[in-house]
Order: sequence, then structure tokens, then C-alpha cells
Amino acid sequence: MPACLPDTSTCPALRPFARRTLTRVRAALTRALRGGALPIVAALGAASAAAAPSAVVKTDQVRAELVAYAPDGVAPGKPLWLGLRMEHAPQWHTYWKNPGDSGLATTLQWTLPAGFAAGEIAWPTPRPLPVGPLMNFGYEGTVLLPVAVTVPATFAGDALAVTLRADWLVCREVCIPEGGDFALQVPARAATSLHAALFEQSRALQPRTLAPVQASARVDGDALVVRVAGLPPELAGRALRLLPELAGVMDLCLSCKACKSECPSNVDMARLKAEWQQHVHDVRGVPWRTRLVAGTARLRVEDTQGVSWGTGTVIDCRQGEALILTCGHIFRDSQGAGRIEVDCFAPGGPRGVAGQVVSWDLKRD
Repeated sequence: MPACLPDTSTCPALRPFARRTLTRVRAALTRALRGGALPIVAALGAASAAAAPSAVVKTDQVRAELVAYAPDGVAPGKPLWLGLRMEHAPQWHTYWKNPGDSGLATTLQWTLPAGFAAGEIAWPTPRPLPVGPLMNFGYEGTVLLPVAVTVPATFAGDALAVTLRADWLVCREVCIPEGGDFALQVPARAATSLHAALFEQSRALQPRTLAPVQASARVDGDALVVRVAGLPPELAGRALRLLPELAGVMDLCLSCKACKSECPSNVDMARLKAEWQQHVHDVRGVPWRTRLVAGTARLRVEDTQGVSWGTGTVIDCRQGEALILTCGHIFRDSQGAGRIEVDCFAPGGPRGVAGQVVSWDLKRD
């Protein structure tokens, strides 16, 4: 990996971030090596690759099982559900589709015969998982993530072969990325109902749409005030919990100001986004994702063939200069001798500064 060195006197926002990042990366690697975490991960990966897929995958934190529910067998027009049943070790948890301020949602990748179609996960209602000033959403204990499957009209087989790749992040005081490959044969001519109660329980835990209910929200100082009208009488006096279904809604705003001029309500989403982000950063601190973007530089390398583009990460800053780690392929045509321009993503927009190659090795990249 080559290193590129731009002048940061015009990009001061990078200095403190790069210094802290380098220290934390070194500390994390040191802890991982001393604790043997890296060799253990490599050994687990090798064992997983050698094992044939089955319906069950076990780790120290999670027992995951691929299960099916086909009360009328596998036939066109008949209900068919597949699901991943996850049993968590005490105090460990995985995440909902909106994991919250940190974490990652569990993902399911299905491989089914031609004509079969797997739907989206019918997520059960999660529980709040507060971590300091952060709020996450996920599951502890046992949870089923069910998926409805549509059977094609032409299916006439004796069994349905199902394979699944599932990946999840399981956390307690630390987080561990885990996953596994699953395989299951579902008989087509007989009912599969061993886990019927589990699927019914999961369906009962899914959020319901209440037709006459109307809700509104407004910002009042530092609080979000939500008003809900038309709730059923049986909910009177019960505590309500607000669960944001979509993650990163404000990220969809491009701050283009078009909504202010085109929206009938004349809402300036760009201003709302800026004020909201500032409030979140004041209360919770600047998230790592934002810090990583702030520590990213864009590289423009001129060569005889034209221009090559790439990105790099600031790994150190000192004496008005920053050390950037990038990939060697962008120097293939220029052989490291071309003119380099570095764009620093500082407040107020990117700024271009001149850079120079310190070292690069394409063969080792």
C-alpha cells in the first residue's frame, strides 16, 4: 500500500482526527494480537469452509437453525414459510432491520429452485438496547426471522431444496460478526409443522397497522413530540414505545434546497437536516462514520494516458503534513511520477492541495 503526503496547512480539520485514528487503530491491533483474536477468527473461518452446510450453525454466542412451516405441503397457492431461528447466549443480542445508532441488521440470502420467490423478512417487534447515550434495537433470547415463499404454478417435485447464507452481528460488551451456510430439504407431499407454534408466535409479535389511528410529530426544543389519535380503547393507559422503522432517513436528503422551492409546504429539509445533525452530534458526539468520511481524501493522479482517480485514508498528521494510505493501482500508468492533487473533505467543502508519493509497490498492493 503506498502512502501519499499532502500539505494539511489548508486542511486543518484532518489533523486531530488522523492522530486519534492512528492511535486507536494501533491499540486495537495490539489488543487483537495479544488476545489471540486474529488466529481464532482464521481458524473458525477454515473450519466453517470445510464443513458441509446443514440446518444448524452453532457459535459460542448464537445457535441458528433454518426451519420451515408448510402446513399443506409445498404446492402452488399453499402457505409456505422459511425462517432463521436464533437462540442467543445470555446477555448477547443481534439486531433489527433498523439496528439503531450502531450495529448491523441480520441478512438472509436465499437460494431456491427456479420460479420460487422469497419475500422480505417479517421482522418481529424488537426491544430497545440502550448503550450509554446510544439507542439500538434488536433481539435477545430466542427469535424467529420468518420469510414467506411463493411456490410457482409449475412445481410438481417431491421435495424443496433450500440453501441459505445468513450473516449477523452479535454483541454484548464487544461485537462479533458471525454467519453460516444452511441447507434444508422440505417434503412437498406432507405437512411440515414441527415449528408451527414458533411461526405463530413470531407473527403475533409483528407490528400491526391500525386503520383509524393517525399520528403526527413535531420538534419542541430538544424533544420530539409525537401525538397519536384514534387508538383502540384497550390501549388506554398503557405506555407506548416509539420505534423508528427506517434507518438513516436524513441521509436521503441531498441538501439540494429543491424541497424549499417545490414542496407545497415550503419545508427547508436541508436546514432541518443540518440542525438535526448538529443536535445529534452535540448530544451523542460525532459518530465514527462521519469521522471516517472526514478522514478520507480523494486523489487525482495525472499520467500520459490521462487522469486516474482514487481515494485514501489519512493515517497520520504532523508538522503541517498528512500521511495518506491508498491503493497502488492509481500509480500504475504514472509510475509514481505524475502530478498529484489531493481533495480534503473539510468543513465548507473539499479543498484541493498538492501531494507527492512517498512510497509505492504495485506488486505488494
